[in-house]
Order: sequence, then C-alpha cells, then structure tokens
Amino acid sequence: MDIAAMSIGMHQAQLQQNISLALTKKVMDQSETQMEGLVQLLQTSAPAPHPTTGNTIDISI
Repeated sequence: MDIAAMSIGMHQAQLQQNISLALTKKVMDQSETQMEGLVQLLQTSAPAPHPTTGNTIDISI
C-alpha cells in the first residue's frame, strides 16, 4: 500500500469518527433537552389524588 492511499484511508477513518462523535453529542443534547422538559412538566402538574379518596360515600337518611 502506498503512502497516499494510506493517508486517504486514515483521513476517511478520522472523518467518520468525527461525524459519529458529533452525531452522538447531538443526540445526547436532544435527550437532555427532552428530559428537562419532562422534569419541568412533572413539577408543574397537579399532585396525585389520595389513594382512598372517593372509595366510600357517607349517606344518612
């Protein structure tokens, strides 16, 4: 294998690695943004009702 072909191969491998790393970072950033939104949504939502509320009715005639 000559030096030029080896150089091109190494540069292609480096480019492929850089693209993969950039894509991974982008996905991680998007996941972090989605998680922050989910946490904010859960913090602003109403608390869950008490588990025994509405199970019995107290009626007197």
